[in-house]
Amino acid sequence: IDAISRVRSHVRRRLLADALENTSAPRLNPNHFEDFTFFVRLRQDDVVIWEGDLLHQRAAAGTPSDNGCLHLPLAEVWATIKQSGSCAELTTWLAQTGTLLEQDQAVLGRLSITLVAIRKSDEAVVSLGHFSILSWDQVFGTGNPDQSFKFNSSPHVPLFASPGHQFRADLWLGTLHGTTGGGTLDYLDLEITHSVTRETAH
Repeated sequence: IDAISRVRSHVRRRLLADALENTSAPRLNPNHFEDFTFFVRLRQDDVVIWEGDLLHQRAAAGTPSDNGCLHLPLAEVWATIKQSGSCAELTTWLAQTGTLLEQDQAVLGRLSITLVAIRKSDEAVVSLGHFSILSWDQVFGTGNPDQSFKFNSSPHVPLFASPGHQFRADLWLGTLHGTTGGGTLDYLDLEITHSVTRETAH
């Protein structure tokens, strides 16, 4: 059995070497955000207030989102939510400017977001995470009119982990308050962070 295993291992090495030497063979092409559809589910407590497919759209130049990250516009999503009346609390909150932390917590503390990537070419599915606000010190802006909130994935479930390394995914929810039409959910931005675990650090 050991002899057979060694032969098979050697054959695999030779096949891989042959493939690398064959310059006419198709090369591995990295995926881009444009190659995927992104399924998003917004839930308030136990009620789904919206779910559907969104496409990445490059953020406007010079904006905070113009950093190469995944950017999902939410204006049409919010128009659907508002028209359906599925979340009156969000509607009231977005119509106000300069909201206090207690108001933000009362509305967004009940909100969770699930994000799944589906590759267009073959329907391959990648779970990017389930997100909620775990810390209220990750808020930028005052709601006059723009404001963004960081939704965190579970600290115990990294997006990807290997010995000594861990990649986490978090979402930024952008909002516009008190603008024409009573404010809107503006965008979702995906943020990937890499950390070196203690195993590698030592």
